[in-house]
Amino acid sequence: MTNSISFPALFDKVFEINRVAFNVFGKDVMWYGVILTVAVLAAAIYGMRRCDEFGWNQDQVVDGLLYCLPAAIIGARLYYVVCEWDYYGAHPGDIIKIWNGGLAIYGGLIAGAITVFVVTKIKKIPFMAIADCAMPGIILAQAIGRWGNFMNGEAFGY
Repeated sequence: MTNSISFPALFDKVFEINRVAFNVFGKDVMWYGVILTVAVLAAAIYGMRRCDEFGWNQDQVVDGLLYCLPAAIIGARLYYVVCEWDYYGAHPGDIIKIWNGGLAIYGGLIAGAITVFVVTKIKKIPFMAIADCAMPGIILAQAIGRWGNFMNGEAFGY
């Protein structure tokens, strides 16, 4: 499972990149998943280190992640499915096959933001304080996550 990546205007070399990071019990673990995990952890660590400046504690960060991450994954998948409805409308059984690829960051951000908004209203926590603390971590995660796209041989530019 290799990708050929080239930068014609920058290098005259073609890079062969293996998408598989390692293998566990006969299952391939892809670089994309490893890098996205690192991205989420970096954002979480950032949020936990900065949260007291915004009037909340590390337990609230963990609580928020436990709500937000599943919602973001579902939202990212739903957004992708909607954008690729020509295929998924004809193959509805493939909608849940997230392991075959297909996430869209926009859907993850939308679902995550809605989830955080609802949780903050229920727990009576100021949404804007959490948003102010979380956004730099989300931007950091996005920057790290782009390397996952590179390892997949997608969305890396000219």
